[in-house]
Formats: sequence, C-alpha cells, structure tokens
Amino acid sequence: MNRGSVYCCGSFYSPEEKGYLSDISSFLEENGFQTYLPHRDGIEDHLLRLHVRDKLSEETLSLARKAVFSLDVHQIIEKCDYLLFTMNGRVPDEGSVFKTALAYATGKPLVLYKNDNRSIFHGNDNSMITGLSHRFAAINAVKKIPLYLRKAALASPPEKNSYSKAVPPQVKAVMDIGRKISSFLDKNPLSRATEKELIPALEGIAQLYKEAEWRKPPFPLTAQKGKKDVLKKVYCSGPLFCPAELQTMAEIADVFEGRGYRAYLPQRDGVEAFVMNMVDDVIGNAFIFKPFNRMVNKAVFALDIYQIIASCDCFILNMNGRVPDEGGVVEAAVAFAAGKPIVIYKNGLHSACLGQDSPLLLGPTMYFKTVDALADLPAELERTALGLSLPENSTYHDHAPPQVLKAIRFGGFVQRLLDLMQPFKPKNMLLKRMNH
Repeated sequence: MNRGSVYCCGSFYSPEEKGYLSDISSFLEENGFQTYLPHRDGIEDHLLRLHVRDKLSEETLSLARKAVFSLDVHQIIEKCDYLLFTMNGRVPDEGSVFKTALAYATGKPLVLYKNDNRSIFHGNDNSMITGLSHRFAAINAVKKIPLYLRKAALASPPEKNSYSKAVPPQVKAVMDIGRKISSFLDKNPLSRATEKELIPALEGIAQLYKEAEWRKPPFPLTAQKGKKDVLKKVYCSGPLFCPAELQTMAEIADVFEGRGYRAYLPQRDGVEAFVMNMVDDVIGNAFIFKPFNRMVNKAVFALDIYQIIASCDCFILNMNGRVPDEGGVVEAAVAFAAGKPIVIYKNGLHSACLGQDSPLLLGPTMYFKTVDALADLPAELERTALGLSLPENSTYHDHAPPQVLKAIRFGGFVQRLLDLMQPFKPKNMLLKRMNH
C-alpha cells in the first residue's frame, strides 16, 4: 500500500545524523510510505564529500550547489506528498528550516519531530518553526509519525490547495530546473555510483544547471516602473535577541526608510515589541502562564505571515550570526514562495559548511549572493525586483494554502489590535541596558 512520498529533512553532516534519518526513513517505508532522503537521493552530501578531497573544480562545485536548491524546491513542491522535519540538534538545521517553511507556504502536509531536550526560550522552541505545523508543536516519538502525517494531510487537504495556480515566475523557473535534475538522477542515481562515476555525474548536473540557469531569461523586466511604483514596504527580518542584533536591525530599517520605503521591523512594530521583556522572565515563563504564552506565540507567527504576504512588497534577511536566525529563515522561505524580491545582508565571517553558506538560503535571492554593506541594500533590492513580475500582479494571496490563509486572517486581526495598543508599548529593556 503506497501512502505517498515523504521528504525527510534534518541535519545530515555526520554519520550519526545520516544514520538516524535513514532509520526514520526505513520505519516510514515499513509503514507504506515512500521516502526522499537528501543525503541518499540528492546531490549535496556527495558534493561535499568530493569537495573535501579536492576532486571537483570550483565551477562544478558552484553550479552543482545551485542545483541543490532547484532540486529541493522541485522535490518539496512537486514530487513529494509530505515533509518530515527532524529538529534534533543544538539548533535546527537551517537548510531544513527553509525546506519546512517552503512546504508550509506551498500547502504540503508536514510534521515536526524532535526528541532533543535543548530549546530556545525556557523550554519552548521558536514559534516561527512550531507555527508551521498544524498542531503548533513537534511530536517526540518516531512511532507517532505515520499517524501525524495523516492528520497533517487532513488539516491541509491537497484538493483545497491551489498554489499551482499562483506559482511566481522565479519559483516556477527553479522548479523547472529541479525537474530536469530529478530526471537525470532517476536515470543516474548517485547512491549507487562509485567515486569514479560520481565525478562525471556531478559535472553533468552542473552543466545541466548552467544551460538552464534561471536568473537569465525568462523574467519580464519591469524597468518601465520605478522603485516608488513597485516597492513600497520592506519586511526587515533577522535576529533580535541582544542589543547588537537589535541595533543592526534598526539600522537596516533606517537605511530603507531614508530611501522613502516604509519598513516593518518586528522588534519595533510587531508583537515582539510587547513581549520581548518577558522572554527571560521567570514568572512570565511559569507553568501557569503556558496557555497565555502559547497564544502569544501564535500571534507572533500569524502577524509575521500576514506582514510578509499581505502587507509588504519585498523582504530583507539579516543573516549575521553564528548560525542564521531560524525565524528569519522561515520568513525568507515564505517570502520566496509568495514571489517577493529578496535580498540577504551579511558581513559576518560565519558560514554553514566548508566556508559556504547553505544554497537553500542563498537561492531565493536570484543571484546566490549576499550584500555586505548596509548602504547597498536598497539598490540591490531594486536590481532584484527588476527580474521579477510586479508584486501587485501576484495572485499568491488569493491562492495561498488553507493553513496560510488562516494565519493571514488571524495576523490581520492581531495587527488591528496592535494598532490600538501602540500608546501602551513598553520600552525594550535590552536597548535600555545598552543605553546605560
């Protein structure tokens, strides 16, 4: 009995991590599901192992890493029926966070699995990740996964998902390349190849990507419209949990507001402005307040989804930090699925693997690049927007999956409530400590 195909994502950078994901995959296959494992069925693991031994040229490595992004977008949106995210680890794997958020934004039933005791905020995982699940929480036992996959499918029925009618041109172009690479891998599975066979196979994938590179045509240029006509409000996403991070995010917003944009800054304009002082408060995190905290977390998630999709025209991600902010990665995936122009700011030297940032994070920019100077962000955003269809022509809001529409509706209510509460907004204590 075939119950459908499950994309199994999570960290796979050690033998133990690969083994754990493979065990979960085997369990699902025993229960009637087909599975897609990136380290077994995809490109990246083979690519990294050969790169460590200097077996690949720089051009092959660069092009094949871009192909990773296209393949994963195709697998998640078109080929797989479900997604399972294994969140175990000191922090959730950022590439998998992006994939999970992409599945949510395009209507795929998904389940979060975690049996790791580490967490972000007093026993709570980041609400921007848990909000992706229909139950707003992860499950903690492998044996429960088949049941909750079926429950997720009931919450996000395929017949009610019309995302295919509103796929933005840049997402469609990525999917088209991913489909070609997937067909190549069906005929030449890398998991069965010897190292001698792997090198020409990866070179073939790199050449396939180069021939179809999506950032050339087919995008209609919109040069006849200026920035003021096309881009009006920018969503500023990134970490906001210490004074330095808050200051950088404020500087990003200032740069855009100085160029005539409106900026949405969660630490200033969102639910976060009202609750950040309680993040480390022992009383506020007491068990008795858990239902209230859960409601606040849902409000944070819904408002951010509403702002990205229904209110903002474009998106900036601050990727500085030892690891990218997982909430920001979720938001970037949602912005990509909705067809928003995306630019990434990064002037830190941290990287995910072998001196490279994850292609899953860089791909949504169109150019697989980051910007390292604040002053250059508006110009890069305008350049990116020229290659996309106009934001006002997007139909994603009309065809978003049911779970996304539900979040947008609730987020709109939260925004109206915040508008009434603005006179009572408290001062952020982190900034107060920084200023004294």
